[in-house]
Amino acid sequence: MLISKEEFDKVFTAEHKRLLLECFHEGLGDYNNPKYYSDEAKRDHTPSARALNRHCHIVARINRALMERHDIRPINKRGRTLFIFNDKLQFSIKKFDGRLRTSNAPTQQAKAFKAQLPLDVDMPAELTNIFAGYKYDVAETNYEIFITCPNDEQNFWVWKISGAEIRDFFSNPSANIDDIGTVSLKKPRVRIRPDALRKAIEIG
Repeated sequence: MLISKEEFDKVFTAEHKRLLLECFHEGLGDYNNPKYYSDEAKRDHTPSARALNRHCHIVARINRALMERHDIRPINKRGRTLFIFNDKLQFSIKKFDGRLRTSNAPTQQAKAFKAQLPLDVDMPAELTNIFAGYKYDVAETNYEIFITCPNDEQNFWVWKISGAEIRDFFSNPSANIDDIGTVSLKKPRVRIRPDALRKAIEIG
């Protein structure tokens, strides 16, 4: 089900935004951690292998962050891990190309997700399918993070959530950035780790 960017922002809370950003930065950081992969090992990775490893780390970070939470739940559909927020938004973690499109094998499930259709007959039709993903530069030294709402092969809307745009991401009536590392809420207070938010603002 298509929703506007403004409607999305009402459902996707500041705490959800913080969790998603931190898991992306930490998951992508895991792939660059020499304790996990040496430069020699990464040199042998194909683009597909790099994307798969990064995806695994981001998804694992989100899964670990969901312990004892009830507003976000992971599901697995034919080997694809998705995250449902507040029973309204269904997220798929992806790598974006230069046009902010995703690379998927043209399966029925992939087509249904992009077309805002239920993936299975037992899934509610009111879920909105959302892509959250990253895009590296040519040298793969810097990356940007985006959220997109697909409408078949087009994007209904795009929201960049890295670089200076991160301030817009957190600017709504119930949350504003007081300093480089804090998002102040009316209730409760949510703390964004300074290093994660500073990195998000500097990137891009």
